[in-house]
Amino acid sequence: VGQYVELDVSVKGLASASNTGNETIDMGGQTTLELSSQVLVDGSTWSILADCYPSVNVKGSTTTITFRFPKFANNMLYDPVLATSSL
Repeated sequence: VGQYVELDVSVKGLASASNTGNETIDMGGQTTLELSSQVLVDGSTWSILADCYPSVNVKGSTTTITFRFPKFANNMLYDPVLATSSL
């Protein structure tokens, strides 16, 4: 069918969020979401996401992240990191 699988994920933070860099989102409340530009396809091949992805759209405390993953046959692994310094 297509070359990519596109997925939108919306995350609500504790306060107003901000995009502090291409791969880091400040979710408020001393919490950050670290995004990666790499994805493991079918358990054997690391690939780079398409240009300009993940795409981040911030509105108040809600952040919508659009991923464009390469097409896969069996499985795909993407692993973002949620970090907090308030614990």
